[in-house]
Amino acid sequence: MSVVQSEQFCGKNGPRTLFSIECLNGKSITQHSYYKTENEILLLPAIYFEVHSQYDAGNGLHMIQLREITPPGIFLPPAGKIPPSQSDNQSTTLKQSSDN
Repeated sequence: MSVVQSEQFCGKNGPRTLFSIECLNGKSITQHSYYKTENEILLLPAIYFEVHSQYDAGNGLHMIQLREITPPGIFLPPAGKIPPSQSDNQSTTLKQSSDN
């Protein structure tokens, strides 16, 4: 059954918007999801998107296709590439100096 046809997903009447998102840096949370058959992706905050297309499917349903784009500046490094924080280094240094 298509997601759009599912009554439980977004209903069949009234104003509704369905986003289809093509992302580069999302992380799968399928193994942690209550809904085991759904392919759920977690997105980092401050991700930039551009609208690729939009479609009025009727009965109040609007579909919008988004694509992730490179932001003008990096707010957070991609997950898995996060360096140790400065605060961790400082607290370690303080602990070492207090033991002397």
